[in-house]
Amino acid sequence: MWTRAFVFLIATIYSYQVISGVEIFVAELTVESNVTLEASTILSSWSEGLTFSLSGQTVTLGSREVTAECLVIGDDYNCNCSSGYVWSNEACYSYDCCRNTACLKNVSLVSPLCIPAVNVSLNGTAVLPGAVSDADKTQLQSALGQLNGVINIPIPTTRSSSTIANNIVDFWANATVKFNTTKLQEIVTNMKTNLKADYIFVDTHGMVTISAPDKTVNYKSNQSLICAFDESTDHSGWNLSKPFERFELNTGRQIMLANCLPSDYPSCVNVTLLGVTGILAGTYECGFTKGSVRHTASATLDVALLPDVISMEISPLIADCTGDIKIPVNISVNATIPQSTEKYAFQWKINDKDLTTFSEPVYLVQLNQVVRVNCSTKDNHVTIVFKNRNNQTTDKNIDIPMLSAGQPFCKPEVSDEVAWPKTPPGVTLVNNTCPVGRVGQKQRTCGNSSVWLNVLSNCVSEELKKVSTAADNFLQGVGATQKVAMDIFEGMRNNSEPANDSSNIADIMASVNIIDTMAQATQYVQLDENVFPNFVTSASNMLNSNWTGVNDTILHQMSSKYINSMEVLVKEIQINKSSGYNTTNLELQFCSRDDCNLTVFDIGVNLNKTDGLMKVMAIKNLMDKLENNYEKRESTDLILSATLVNNSNSNISISLLFPVQQDNNSDPLCVFWNTNLNKWSDEGCIANKTGNYTLCECTHLTSFSVLMSKSDTSEPALDIITSIGVAVSICCLVLFLIVEWMVWSAVIKTHLSHFRHTAVVNISVFLLLGDCSFLASSNPANLSETTCLTLTLCKHLFFLGMFAWMLCLSILLVHQLIFVFSPLRKRVFMYLSSILGYLCPMVLVGCSYVYYNYTGTKYHNEKTCWLIYEGLLKGSIYSFILPVGTIVLANIFSMVVVIVTLVKTSVPDSSKADDKETAKGILKVVVFLTPVFGATWGFGFALLMLEPDTILFTISNYLFTIFNAFQVLRNYHIYCKTYLH
Repeated sequence: MWTRAFVFLIATIYSYQVISGVEIFVAELTVESNVTLEASTILSSWSEGLTFSLSGQTVTLGSREVTAECLVIGDDYNCNCSSGYVWSNEACYSYDCCRNTACLKNVSLVSPLCIPAVNVSLNGTAVLPGAVSDADKTQLQSALGQLNGVINIPIPTTRSSSTIANNIVDFWANATVKFNTTKLQEIVTNMKTNLKADYIFVDTHGMVTISAPDKTVNYKSNQSLICAFDESTDHSGWNLSKPFERFELNTGRQIMLANCLPSDYPSCVNVTLLGVTGILAGTYECGFTKGSVRHTASATLDVALLPDVISMEISPLIADCTGDIKIPVNISVNATIPQSTEKYAFQWKINDKDLTTFSEPVYLVQLNQVVRVNCSTKDNHVTIVFKNRNNQTTDKNIDIPMLSAGQPFCKPEVSDEVAWPKTPPGVTLVNNTCPVGRVGQKQRTCGNSSVWLNVLSNCVSEELKKVSTAADNFLQGVGATQKVAMDIFEGMRNNSEPANDSSNIADIMASVNIIDTMAQATQYVQLDENVFPNFVTSASNMLNSNWTGVNDTILHQMSSKYINSMEVLVKEIQINKSSGYNTTNLELQFCSRDDCNLTVFDIGVNLNKTDGLMKVMAIKNLMDKLENNYEKRESTDLILSATLVNNSNSNISISLLFPVQQDNNSDPLCVFWNTNLNKWSDEGCIANKTGNYTLCECTHLTSFSVLMSKSDTSEPALDIITSIGVAVSICCLVLFLIVEWMVWSAVIKTHLSHFRHTAVVNISVFLLLGDCSFLASSNPANLSETTCLTLTLCKHLFFLGMFAWMLCLSILLVHQLIFVFSPLRKRVFMYLSSILGYLCPMVLVGCSYVYYNYTGTKYHNEKTCWLIYEGLLKGSIYSFILPVGTIVLANIFSMVVVIVTLVKTSVPDSSKADDKETAKGILKVVVFLTPVFGATWGFGFALLMLEPDTILFTISNYLFTIFNAFQVLRNYHIYCKTYLH
C-alpha cells in the first residue's frame, strides 16, 4: 500500500500572485509502503518558510497538507480527497472521478489529483423557439450535471420578454471546482443543438480574481482595479452597476482601460479611474468572454463622496439697502445638491467668516439659511461648505447684490413669469424658477443705462437634460457604447421636433453642447454610421429657428461650436455602406472614388484624389449666425464642409461651384472657417464668377462659403482714369527717352548734369517698364497662372527700381546743397547708384518670392496679378510698401532740406520783391520735386489706413489715381522746360 500527498498553496497566497507577480509552484510527495500514518510526520518536518533551490531559483515553502489518500491493492485503487479538497478537472474528465465518492481508477499520474474546494456559480439564459417543457428543463439539468464539482442545480425557470417573441429559460448551478471553459463550452454547444435554442449565454462567478481598493477612497482620487483569469479568452470588458443602473465602461476622459503588462495570467485587464466622482462610485464587474461563456468577478468601490453639483439661490434677489444702512437686511439662502447615499456635514459662512459650525453628518438634498446682510459692507457673499467622512470638503458661494440709497436702478417689473426687483446697473440677477417640465435658471441684467436687458433663459426640458447627462457620462467613458450613442442622438431628435418647442433657445444651446460633447468623445470611442439618421435630423432641426433671445457674443459662440463640432463628428463617424443623408438644412454626401464630383444643395464639388474617403456636408441657415469678420461684405446662405479621411496625399485641391445669390455686380470672396481662430479667412482660396455661379478653388479642406462685397470693388471712373493716365504716361515716357537720347551730348556738360540725367533716365525706364507690365496685367482673367506671376514679379521689380533711383536723385540733390565745395566723383556716384538702383530691388524681390514660397504662403493674387494685402503688416504687399514708404519719407526729408536751404539764403533785410522770389522758388521746388520724389504716393498709404466707404477714403483714392496716373505727364513737362532753358 502506498499513499500519495500533494502540497497546495492556500487561496490567499494564490490571490497574492495577481498583485505581486510572484511565481507559485505546486509540489507532489509520494509516500510508499504501509506508512500512511507517517505522511503527516514527514510533512511536519517541512516547516513553513523552508527555503531551497529549484531550477536555479530560490523557492520558499508556503504551506503543506495531505490532500489525498489512495489505497492500492494489486491493480485495485481506492482514492479519496482529504477534507476541503475535491477532484481536479483532469481527474474528473479523464478518469470519471467527479463526485465526493472514492475514485477506483489508477490516477497516480494525475497532477494535481485533488484541489482546494472553492465556491463558483453559473447562471445562464437560453432562448427557445417554442414553449419550454419540463423535458427541456430536465435536459438542461442533466447537461449541467456533467460539470465537475456541481453540488446544486435548481430547477430552471421560464419567463417572457416584450422584445423577444420566443420563450426564455433561466438556469443556475453551484460547484466547488472552477469550471473548465472548454468543457463548459462543449456542454453549452450540445445544449443549444439538443434544445434547438436560438442562443444560450452563460456567466460564471468565482473563477476570476479581482483586485480592488479594500477601503473607502477619497473623492476625486485616482484608483485602479485589476482582473485576472488563468485561461485565454476572446474578449474582456468592465461594467459599472449602480442602483437601477448598469453601464458598460470604455476608455474616456475619466476612464482608461488596458491589458495588464506584463502579466502571469493569459487574461488580465486593468481599469484606471481618474478623479473619482459620484458617477464612478458603485460595483465594478469585469468579464472574460470565450464563445458564449463569460467569466466574471465584481468588487464594490466605496467612495467618500462630495456633491458634484451645488445650486444656490437667494430670496429676495437683491438686498434693498436704500433705507437706514445701520439696519441689516435679511436674505434667505437656499442650497440644493443631488440626492446621494453619502452623509454630509455642512457649514455656512458669510464673507468668509463662519456663520455656523459643522453639523453632524446627515442625508440631505436641500438646505436653507437666513443671513443678515450688513448694508455698510460693499461686497457680500454667502458660502456653503460640505464635508464627507474622509474630512474632504467642497464649497460653493453666491454673491448678494445690493441696492444703495441714491443709486440709479432698473424699475421693478415682471417678465418671463419672474418678478425682477429694482436693481442697480451692471448687476445680473439669477432665478432658479423654471416652468413645469424644465430645469435650470433664468438670468437678467440691468443695463448700464438703467434699462433691463432681455431675460436669458437656461431652462432646459427635463428630457433633454437627461440626454445631456448621458452625453457627459459618455465623454467620461461611462456607458460609452454605440447603442448609448444612438440613444443620445435619438433623444436629441425627439426633443428637436417642432411639437416639442424646438425653437427654445435654452434647448438649442443644450443641443449644441451635446453635439460638442459627442464630438470630443470621438477621440476615445469610434462611432459607426448607424448614428447618422438621428444625428443629422436633430442637427438640421436645430437650424429651423433664428436662435433669438441671446446677445451676439453668445450667438457667435453657439454657431462656432456648432460648425466645429459638426465637422469633427462627420469626419470621425465611420462609413460602411451609406452614400449620404438629406434633410431640410443639412445634406451629406460621401465619395470613395478617385475623381469625386458631387452636388449638395446645388453646390458642385470636385476633388481629384488618389485614395481616401471624401465627406461633404452642406449647411443652410447657419451663415447668418456666425460672426462675419469681413464687415464690408454680406454673407450667402450656404456653407459647405469637406473632409478627407484615410488619405495619404498632402497636395489637396478642391473646386466648389456656388450659385450666385445676389443680382448686383458684387465681387465674390471665397472663404473658409478657421477653427483655430473661429473666424473666416480667404487664405488658400480663389474666387471666380462664371455666369450665375461663383467658382471657389481652394488648396485645403474645411468649411467654405462665399462672401459678397456690399459695393463693387472696382470703380468704373477710376478704371477709366487709370487706363487713360497710364496710356498717356507711356507715350510721354517714350517721347521723353527719345528726346533724351537726341540731346544727351548737348546737356551732359558736367558731372552734376550727368548724375542728374542718369537718374532721370533710369526713373523713366523703370516706370515705362512698370506701366507696360501694368497694362499687360489689366485683365487677369485672361492670363495663365505663370504669366500672372511673371507680370507680378516684373511690376514689383520695376516699381521698386523706379523708387530706388528717385532716392539716388534726392541723395544727389541734398549732397550738392550741403557739400557745395566737395563735388561727388563720377565713379563713386555710378558705383553707389548701381547698387542702390539695380541690385537692391532685385535682392528685395528675389528674397520676398523665395520667402513666401518657402513658408507656403501665397506671394501674389491671381485675381489682380499683384501682391497680397491681408491686413496690418500681413501679406506680401509689405515687401513693396515698406521699402517704398522708407524712400518716400527720405525724399520728403530731402525736399524739406531744399526748402529750408532756400529760406536761409534770403538775407534778413530783404525786400518784399526778394521774399516773393523766395516764395516762388519754394513753390517751384514743391511742384518739381513732389512728383519726382514720389511724394504723391502718400495718398496710397492713406488708403491702407482709412476705412472704405468713407469720404476721406474716396477723396484719397481719386487723388492717388489722378496724381500717379498723370505723374509722368507732369514730369515730362518739367524736364522739357528745363532742357529748353
